[in-house]
Amino acid sequence: MDKKDIIERTLYIKYRPATFEDVIGQDHVVSSLKSAIDNGNPGHAYLFSGSRGTGKTTMARILARALGASREDVHEIDAASNRGIGEMKELCEAAYVLPFASKKKVYIMDEAHMLTREGGNAFLKMLEEPPEHVVFILATTEPHKLLPTIVSRCQHFQFRRPSEEVLTKFVEKVTKSEGFEIDKDAASLIATLGDGSYRDTLTFLQQTILTGKKSIERPHVEKISGAPKMELVHDMVLAIVARDVDTSLATVHNAESAGLDLKVFLKLCIREIREALLIALSPKLKEVIKGRISDSRFEAILELSKKGSGSDILPKSLTELLLAYEQMSHTPTPELPLELALCRILTPTS
Repeated sequence: MDKKDIIERTLYIKYRPATFEDVIGQDHVVSSLKSAIDNGNPGHAYLFSGSRGTGKTTMARILARALGASREDVHEIDAASNRGIGEMKELCEAAYVLPFASKKKVYIMDEAHMLTREGGNAFLKMLEEPPEHVVFILATTEPHKLLPTIVSRCQHFQFRRPSEEVLTKFVEKVTKSEGFEIDKDAASLIATLGDGSYRDTLTFLQQTILTGKKSIERPHVEKISGAPKMELVHDMVLAIVARDVDTSLATVHNAESAGLDLKVFLKLCIREIREALLIALSPKLKEVIKGRISDSRFEAILELSKKGSGSDILPKSLTELLLAYEQMSHTPTPELPLELALCRILTPTS
């Protein structure tokens, strides 16, 4: 690992939660785990599921420490490379050995859904009759791939994906702690690029901070990350509301020709249209939205809201664009789902 790799990991390591009190956005998990420990009644097997970067493995380490397990008695296993019946039999045999320096021995199994069926069945026997001194914590992004019998023997906690608002505040907090300034739109864009992951959000923030600018603005983040310029996004959503097929398709072509990530581009368009719709429907939400974004972006969304009110163009656009967003990952031509969505939105039906 070279020096640049180490630097880029710094923020994520520095701001990784070390205690239950440090954890953000998973109050339902924290309260249940703390209550069980305080009452002296922890479980013998836990399943933490949720999207990547939501803190499952970090929470597992925190839980292990809270159970009093020393570093020597916490064993982390990657089920992607230790997934077969042989590896699981070895784990089960090792689990019966008493802890070195603690009352509990904790096994943290990451990517637990990667266990083979045979490996899963071998592990299941241990879950059915575990030694008193052992606690298993399974972490996975795909709990549906685990054997149902394994899931049923675990206390299952589903980790919530943080909202962009939560991630934006997180970015602002970390940036300030690091001695930098960041404007609302820049923080919001970094949160969008993080795509529901604390880890990825901090990685994008780290890349931005590494350039040395003390005051971070959105254009700077766009340049560093290759994200679409806000002007391009506004051109797109205004063309949709104006039912301008030619400009809409041309904007997609421009974004694709510039080598932009079309999923990020579409996600930003969806966000603008959603907020315009909320402003049109709810005066209370109008003030909430105004308080969390820059004045210039609010004015642009307000203009979009006014132009889209009085018709079904905003909700219809959201429906079709969300469908296109889901389809983009499953086509060799990423712009095609968006182009088809625009045709359905803007072309009159016969």
